Amino acid sequence: MPRLKPVQLSGTLSLSKTEKPTGYIFSNLSMKANSTFKSLIIIILINLSLNLSAQQAAPSCGTSDSLTTVYLEKISKQIDLTRARTSNGPLLEYRLGVDINHQTYLDYGGDIGLIRRRVYEIFREASAIFEEEMNIKLTVYHIHIWDKPEPYALATYMDYFSNVMNYWDAARPEVRDAVVGMSNRYGTFLGGNRMLTSNFPAPGQDFSVSVLCHELGHTLGSPHTHNCFWPGGPIDRCYALEGTSENCSQGFMEEPNGTIMSYCLGEMTFHPLCRNLMRSFAEGTVNPSFKLLALEEKPAAPGPISRLAGESGSTAIPAFEWYPSARASRYRVQIASDADFKGITDDTLVLQPFFRSPGLNAGSYFVRYQAQNATSSAEWSQPLAFRVEDSGTNSAPPVILSVALDQAGNIVGSFRLLSGITAYEVRTSEQWRDPEETFNLTPKGKPIETFSIQPNLPVLLRIKFRYRVLRNNQWSDWSDALNVFTIPGSIPFRSNPVMSTDPILAVRQWTPAPMAGPVSGTLQIATDPGFKNLVVDELFTHTNAPNNGLFDKKLLFPELAENTSYYLRSNIGLKTGFQSTWATGRLNTGIKDTRFTYLGIPHPPYSMHAAPAVT
Repeated sequence: MPRLKPVQLSGTLSLSKTEKPTGYIFSNLSMKANSTFKSLIIIILINLSLNLSAQQAAPSCGTSDSLTTVYLEKISKQIDLTRARTSNGPLLEYRLGVDINHQTYLDYGGDIGLIRRRVYEIFREASAIFEEEMNIKLTVYHIHIWDKPEPYALATYMDYFSNVMNYWDAARPEVRDAVVGMSNRYGTFLGGNRMLTSNFPAPGQDFSVSVLCHELGHTLGSPHTHNCFWPGGPIDRCYALEGTSENCSQGFMEEPNGTIMSYCLGEMTFHPLCRNLMRSFAEGTVNPSFKLLALEEKPAAPGPISRLAGESGSTAIPAFEWYPSARASRYRVQIASDADFKGITDDTLVLQPFFRSPGLNAGSYFVRYQAQNATSSAEWSQPLAFRVEDSGTNSAPPVILSVALDQAGNIVGSFRLLSGITAYEVRTSEQWRDPEETFNLTPKGKPIETFSIQPNLPVLLRIKFRYRVLRNNQWSDWSDALNVFTIPGSIPFRSNPVMSTDPILAVRQWTPAPMAGPVSGTLQIATDPGFKNLVVDELFTHTNAPNNGLFDKKLLFPELAENTSYYLRSNIGLKTGFQSTWATGRLNTGIKDTRFTYLGIPHPPYSMHAAPAVT
């Protein structure tokens, strides 16, 4: 194993058949596609043990957060992490260099433009979490794509960390706070001081930024949530504790809704204690050698703007990039048909130094950008002249401006209607299955074309969506496939079971993906199908969003009459204001059974939490 510089690492899945060097903290994430969909489900508790045994093993870590624990102990003596507020300070910028390995370049067929576009999109999504929760902006400063094999080995997960880090330290002088080595692979990823590795999506694959955010959290000093040194002890116990002592022993296990630094991710959010520690670390309070810059003064003068590297010069959906302006938190981008920018076609704000037009008609154009922050704006960049030619066969369709599922189960979306588009097709399918269902549509003639279709698919699925347009009597290419989440809903787990008069009902909450809570629900039980004669009407709220569909999140203990038929229904509500429709079911009671007493849910055996093999 190559020798490493003394850096701090932390992370997630255990390392099998590998000796861990003392003083390093490893993060191993076995990245597999997650096709689970979540809804609010009323189940009969008799199935609980079966469901628990079907769980996948929880992520785990083979070593302790030894170095980040030092940071945690130090800052806990200076700041009360339980009361600190992360929003008081100025916006900080985390400047990142991104390294894309050669195999990922080959996986994308050498399409440098597409790779760069995915990088900007990924960090825009991750930055939104850091900005909202810690007032820290992630900015992509450099993207290095290996279009030829690397001059170093990438045989092990440690190679992806140490060899990439050594290369950037020795050969790349660009300004940065940290380097992110990204690769389209399964396996182990690491996070440490000024260096981390993360996964990268395969072409056309849906992607979650949870691993990237987790590893970035380690670079900002946060240990895992199951660390004993957090104020008050471990935040959660969904995995073997780190930093145990006589005062903090392993004890029990639990299945909570974990946050980003947890091994049982349920909320795409950082725990408040992690936020406060990471913010303090970013301000230089924990480690004076690491301090992010505040975006308070006027942004620096702009540099040149250029077409996205690797992109065709005549595409109708041109993309642009530029070197980030120091102290800029956002950029205003304009495209016009004249150099004086009187005939503006696009005028928008972006957070990364990248912009892709939704679509332009054939003609000559000019593009420029202006760096901005909360205090002031810099001058406009020098405009770049470019031209868009008439599109032909195999051209890309206009960019989808929006696509989502409404509460009626319809896919609704929109795109810019370019001249010459006389028809378009939409195809949908269940995410992992064929065949596709095709909808042939005719534009309505408005500048922004909107559509609403209703796929013939079950409600509790994630839908794959793509489309193409007929422009100037030539069909475009199909768009990249998009995964459209179905709306959260409620379904009864079974109908007409015969139960005791005191049944134990477990309410399961399912949503399309992890999200920040709270999630609320309502359970009603009535003696009539119209739910006019209610015997149970219970509203409950969870501060955490669902973890995944294998965890029961609420137990209900209604007291019902003997030998009676009841009607059940439930719904689910999200933080966004969404409220699902009711789902109904039936329940028949038998005699009152006093032989058994509910004692609680046993946790899975400790061995069930062993980490899966690294792949």
